[in-house]
Amino acid sequence: PPVTGSGLTATYTTPSQWQGGYTANYTITNSSATPMANWQLQFDLPANASISNAWNAQVAQSGSHYTLTPASYNGTIAPGDSITIGYQAAQDG
Repeated sequence: PPVTGSGLTATYTTPSQWQGGYTANYTITNSSATPMANWQLQFDLPANASISNAWNAQVAQSGSHYTLTPASYNGTIAPGDSITIGYQAAQDG
């Protein structure tokens, strides 16, 4: 299900999976009437998974907890607009 907070909704999809990894996308939508600046998306991955590459976002990691923040060009999401960010993950088991 979508994750929400402060007028933002994040919808998760996994367009590609293979033995040992997968890609994932989050579409973040601003449903508020004001621009949303400096958004961040936080989530945990299982202990056997780790992000190896990301697009349209910067990645910070602390153990199995990840925080994705804006790239230099998508720091503000206009009212009614969406952005898509994603990552590639390696997964054992």
